[in-house]
Amino acid sequence: MPSLDFRRVAVGLDSEDTDTIYAKVEVVNRPTDFLRQKLSFSKTSELVSVRTSTTSTPLRVLLGVGVSEKTSIRPTLFYEYYEASGPRAEKAHRFGAALGIYQHFSENLTLGLDYRFLLKDSNLSEADYYQNLALVSLYYKF
Repeated sequence: MPSLDFRRVAVGLDSEDTDTIYAKVEVVNRPTDFLRQKLSFSKTSELVSVRTSTTSTPLRVLLGVGVSEKTSIRPTLFYEYYEASGPRAEKAHRFGAALGIYQHFSENLTLGLDYRFLLKDSNLSEADYYQNLALVSLYYKF
């Protein structure tokens, strides 16, 4: 009589264990009231679905420049390396740049206009892409 191996029923699911360090480091420098510099690095891991998990290592450099007391400009550069596990394991590099302009109406209310460019280079050729993104945002702090 043939036997049924239940371990094979879950074909395509991620069966890899992860063993990694999680960290986040930020260095912020504010030499004047109108200039702020920030360097951040983190390493995270998250479950994307039952089939995949992602380990990500982003590095960001942000420069905040106050044009006036109520207006600021924030150019940002970032790099991210990540690995996704599962049936179609992916390793990718993402490079990007952003420029944001923010108008602070009060301590609680800010209007933002952002442009971001992102370039992804993956070991899976069909997963390579570039992206242009424009955002209009309204922030309210409670």
